[in-house]
Amino acid sequence: MRSFVVCLIAGAGLLAMAAMAQAPSQVPTAGRPVGTMSQLMIDIIYPTSDAIFYVDREPPKNQHDWMCCGPRR
Repeated sequence: MRSFVVCLIAGAGLLAMAAMAQAPSQVPTAGRPVGTMSQLMIDIIYPTSDAIFYVDREPPKNQHDWMCCGPRR
């Protein structure tokens, strides 16, 4: 009797683990692309990296120069 209960609990546990491991029926779709990687690099990454790595060469002199380095609004 004791081995029957142990087998029953083990079987229920395996069944529960199998149910949780199944993939969802619908995969969420990603948003539609709004640009290419090239546009991202040219418009965002290159200007930001230039502002970060070249600040020693020509530091911002006034408030307008500092605002150009910040996030765009």
